[in-house]
Amino acid sequence: MNETRQLEDSEVLQLIASCKGKWRIRNQALLLLLIYSGGRISEVVTLRRKDLLDADGKLKGILNFIKLKSFKRKKKGKMINKKKGNKTRAVIIPEPKVVKLLEKYLHSRVLRAFKSPDAFIFPGRKIAGKERKHISRISVWFIIRRLSKLNNITGAVSPHSFRKCFGQMCFKYAISERLKGREINEWEYTREALGHSDIKATMCYLKFMKFDVAKDMPKIFGEFSKKLNEII
Repeated sequence: MNETRQLEDSEVLQLIASCKGKWRIRNQALLLLLIYSGGRISEVVTLRRKDLLDADGKLKGILNFIKLKSFKRKKKGKMINKKKGNKTRAVIIPEPKVVKLLEKYLHSRVLRAFKSPDAFIFPGRKIAGKERKHISRISVWFIIRRLSKLNNITGAVSPHSFRKCFGQMCFKYAISERLKGREINEWEYTREALGHSDIKATMCYLKFMKFDVAKDMPKIFGEFSKKLNEII
């Protein structure tokens, strides 16, 4: 299986813009939460109304994303447990239009039967005789793959592609801030943003980033060159 590729921010915008039909607002809300939170798919699909809305029905200023404590995965015919910890990561949605769209979705007819604070914001299909659960990860994968095909976006695109894009955006921002003189470590900054406990995991997320070092040389040597010009 090919490793999940990272989406460019322009590709993320294409996917969001191409959401159409009955599930347009739900799918846009889903993709926006994936990119603005940098959340794992397991974190996003298990969000409940109480996680996002305050008592007045407005989107909370700070959203808490919680890792699942553990999950089971089938490997070579055997079920194995993988520990993921139980850390909480604070997420802020900075764009007013995104906040407005999320609030519109949470109060839309699509969710008219899911008003309980404990109701999942992305409910799955009702199965007779069973409690309704959240949308499955594989369903989200199919949504993203369909949208990718519509936009001729190739490669192994998945929900995790949004998390990788988020990581790259944080990394680039941290670098730009450091170049402005801010004391910041771009690796630690991105690790914190992604909620990683080990910097090695963060490095794996960014290994496909393309750096145009030649183009950046004037910026890299900016201050040095200024001082050099004073003595030569």
